[in-house]
Amino acid sequence: MREGERGEEAFVIVTDSAEIERDGRAVATRSTGEILGEIALVDGGPRTATVKLVEDSRLIVLGRKQFHALMDEYPDVRLRVLETLAQRVRATEPDAAH
Repeated sequence: MREGERGEEAFVIVTDSAEIERDGRAVATRSTGEILGEIALVDGGPRTATVKLVEDSRLIVLGRKQFHALMDEYPDVRLRVLETLAQRVRATEPDAAH
């Protein structure tokens, strides 16, 4: 994924990890079990970061329709995605009023 591009899918890391970059600098690492690319699917906006796989990894790919169907069918998944988004906002802007 590249920052600024349109997002049509989300990814769940099955094995290994990924480095997250914003404006060309590393800001976070994601690992097994974490979701990537969900922000663009939730709000329809462009990708907020670039993701680079650290090594060969296995990912589950969810297209936009699959992602939303999964959240509609499983409210626990929707809640977990929203919790993850909130945590990432707080980590990105720790001094902002939330």
